[in-house]
Amino acid sequence: TLGELVLSPPPLAFLLPVTAALADIPAIAVTGDEAQRLKAGQAIRPSSPGASSAAHGAICAMNDGVPVAVAQMQDGEVRVVRVFNL
Repeated sequence: TLGELVLSPPPLAFLLPVTAALADIPAIAVTGDEAQRLKAGQAIRPSSPGASSAAHGAICAMNDGVPVAVAQMQDGEVRVVRVFNL
């Protein structure tokens, strides 16, 4: 009823952060410049140590704790699959 709707918690109380959905995907850290290139759909050679040996399959590129893109490692490059505008 309308009364129940008015008294219910706001819809945002039921939403989880994007990072919750990405928790099972290995993450790599990227710099601000690398993040901008990924957001433009460009592949990068990651500068963070060990990033080029990241797991095969999907990875999450993170800049300062914020997800930038879901990507894949191919031939030592991070290639964008999906970009986030957060």
